[in-house]
Amino acid sequence: MPKAFDYYEKLAERLIKADGKRDKAFEAYRDMYRNYWELPAGVPEYIIRTTDHSPHDAIQAGVRVLSSIFPKITVYPSDPSEDQKERANKIERLLKWHLMSADRRRPTGVVSDIVLSALLYAAVGAMVIDLDWQIDQAAGLNAETARMKALRRHSRFVVNTYYPGDLHVLRSSYGTEGVLLAQLRLASEVVAEWGDMAKKLNDLAKEGKVIEYYDWMDFEERVVWCKPEQGGPIKIVTPSKHELPFMPWVALMGGSTIESQEEDRYHPMLYPLYKTGAWSMMNTLKSFIYTDSILPMFKEEIAVEGLPEGQTVERDYLDPAKIMYVPPGGSARPLPRQPNDPAKMEAIEMLAADIERATVSRTLQGESVASGVSFAALNLHSQIAIGALKPGKELAEKALAELSALVLLWTSHTGKPLEGFGMNKKTDLGMEYVLPADEIEPDEIYISVELKPDNPTDAVQRANAGIMLNQIGYPKEYVLEMAGAEDPQKALEIYWLERLKEARVQNQIDHERLMMEMEHQQMMQEMTMAQDQQQMEAQQIAQQQQMEGPFVGGQGWNAAQGGMPPAMAFPEGTREEVQGEDSLGNALLGMEGL
Repeated sequence: MPKAFDYYEKLAERLIKADGKRDKAFEAYRDMYRNYWELPAGVPEYIIRTTDHSPHDAIQAGVRVLSSIFPKITVYPSDPSEDQKERANKIERLLKWHLMSADRRRPTGVVSDIVLSALLYAAVGAMVIDLDWQIDQAAGLNAETARMKALRRHSRFVVNTYYPGDLHVLRSSYGTEGVLLAQLRLASEVVAEWGDMAKKLNDLAKEGKVIEYYDWMDFEERVVWCKPEQGGPIKIVTPSKHELPFMPWVALMGGSTIESQEEDRYHPMLYPLYKTGAWSMMNTLKSFIYTDSILPMFKEEIAVEGLPEGQTVERDYLDPAKIMYVPPGGSARPLPRQPNDPAKMEAIEMLAADIERATVSRTLQGESVASGVSFAALNLHSQIAIGALKPGKELAEKALAELSALVLLWTSHTGKPLEGFGMNKKTDLGMEYVLPADEIEPDEIYISVELKPDNPTDAVQRANAGIMLNQIGYPKEYVLEMAGAEDPQKALEIYWLERLKEARVQNQIDHERLMMEMEHQQMMQEMTMAQDQQQMEAQQIAQQQQMEGPFVGGQGWNAAQGGMPPAMAFPEGTREEVQGEDSLGNALLGMEGL
């Protein structure tokens, strides 16, 4: 049975009061990030206010390093079979699709906001809303749905991130038991969200009034009410059971449960600057030094002597020559400028070094590297600097993992399948994926998220480590996963397909090379056979000519044996043709055997 409304009203007051010191620290962190600082009371008005922006630069450097590369979402399969691995890979693609789709309606990405909150406050507050479910609920309450239907065109899920100071969490030894959202809102926004249930706020909405808005939710009940400037609370949702089997909140408040003081449970990056006052001291010291440096540029101190009573020295400071006009009888001279006190400059350098040690190295903030620094030294320095982001990095990873799990829990509860498309240009661009709602087991959702720092040397180190591990038998699938592959099984499949294509192409090349060699050998054989045939034909012709002429020979044409002279048988022949040899005694072609 739901508790009385007074119980939740007193609970809200108690939670807000308990978080008072925490909220004060949050405001200080926010002022540092926004570069907002005022001069201490009692400081002369002529002091030029100067604000050091290194806290903002440090936080932004961390956000840039951790959120530039989209996080790696890993869904653990229920068993190591190939089918379950493929199913897990499909869910990973769907979660990535919906997380990136939720960014389209936001000025900044979900990952960037969560990383910023983790680094700046050591706390993350976010809510995941299924617009399909929300539209059905709003329609039942006669609330406005046109805006939500327009937002639905971007994606099914809305991820709202909140300033952690507006969230107050009830904890137990088991974890988060309930979440209270307490913030100032326009009455018109509440009316647009809740419709007829907030009709008591219509007059305040028309006047543009700002009201206190309270929204409490635990695992069983929900209560929503408002407090205007005057009058008592206005109930929008009375204490009642909600139908969700889960809380759609990601509320990770505070990193340490050992500290007894609530504000000390939060150790964000700027915590040392807030507790020690180093940032305020840096601003004060800079303001005095800058004032001492700048004011003499516009008005120099002058020593005046011997002026008649009532006379003054005139000087036009807008004139580049800065000529002084001295009345007769007097003299004036500018006093030499005093250099900046080295002790003050040393104090600023010491404070700057303290702030850098407490936040992140200037290397991550884009500071140029000195010449002559080796790659190994730069890599080591970068890795150490990234290590300073580890607490915020781990908190943001946990928040993103819970956010991803909520997407699956919404899908299981509503019964509507989870649909999305592939985004990898090389493997599945445009491919549709569908996960039926009945295939999700709410008690068996195990998801982890890894934020990969935008550091090229880190990727090289992972690849080198994977290659060395593979050489001693480490599975390639594990190596690819360690190197950051989103789908190691698909990567291996593509790898073996490429190897198969390469083998086929190589076989075709070898076959064509063999055919060319065979054709060449056949051609050579044919040429040899042709030459042999020519020789045989030449021999046959020579033999025939020996027998028939015109080159006569033999005993019948030997005059010494009583035959006729060859010249009479071949009157037109030359001496060489008749004798069958040239003047040097070499046999003529075709007559070698005569």
